Amino acid sequence: MVFTNSKKIREFPWRQWLVLQSVIITLVAAVSIVLYSVGHMLAVLAGLLIALVPNAIFIWFGYRFQGAKNAQQMVGSFYQGESIKFILTAVLFAAAFMLVDGIYAIHIIVGFIIGVVVGWVGSIRL
Repeated sequence: MVFTNSKKIREFPWRQWLVLQSVIITLVAAVSIVLYSVGHMLAVLAGLLIALVPNAIFIWFGYRFQGAKNAQQMVGSFYQGESIKFILTAVLFAAAFMLVDGIYAIHIIVGFIIGVVVGWVGSIRL
């Protein structure tokens, strides 16, 4: 006897999520250059990219495997992706704070917070 299930588990729309986050990053960077200066825009952009790049790597690691047969690989991949995301975020913050002038430090943090919130909202909405 063969059982078929017409319902398929919906795959996480990671491509749409990355496009959404990239569009929001571009808009926020454009607004910051209009309101402030190029230096402020670069600092905000650095913070936004600190949020985007590790998330993109986590998504790549986390959603490589699918299906019940790959459950152990999925869990291991999520742990690996989260570890890399955490380390990469710390390294990118350290690099950004060393390369950017001190007066723009708060803009890096604001950009990061905006990037994280956009990631959360985007993953909930998709």
